Amino acid sequence: MIEKEDSSNRGTEKPKRVLSCPEIGWQQKAVFIMAKKPKQFKRYTERFKRHVVTEVLSGQMSVNAVSRKYGINGTMTVHKWCVKYGGEHYLSGRYIDLPLEQSKNESMSKKAKAPLSSDPKELQARIAQLETQLDAEMLKREALELAIEIMKRDHGIDVLKKLDTKQSRS
Repeated sequence: MIEKEDSSNRGTEKPKRVLSCPEIGWQQKAVFIMAKKPKQFKRYTERFKRHVVTEVLSGQMSVNAVSRKYGINGTMTVHKWCVKYGGEHYLSGRYIDLPLEQSKNESMSKKAKAPLSSDPKELQARIAQLETQLDAEMLKREALELAIEIMKRDHGIDVLKKLDTKQSRS
């Protein structure tokens, strides 16, 4: 640093101005940048990621709330997990309950590989169970179709068109 006299105050006490060299500042910045510690990344287990996604998709918590609760930096990480483990259900806005241990695809493939029992009573019970599930799903579908129709008729909102628009962006 160079000290220079201010010529405007002659005859009185001479205040000094301090001039600095820009190169000094750059050197200090370079030292500061080089002294930074490397960024530490958090690694999360598959089980933890699936648990977080399950909370979001079940509607228990929002992505922001889950990020704050578990100390996950930024919401984009949780969004990526939801896309990866929630798939098209997350993208379309139709949330479902995912099994904690396995994704939907894994559980479907395990069910398909499970050997069928040769006992007719067990097979009949399984058929009855599947028919009951089918009836429940058909009722849900009818209710949703009715809700969509009412939204379109009463409020002029075409829900299906909006869902298609969201899917085409991704």
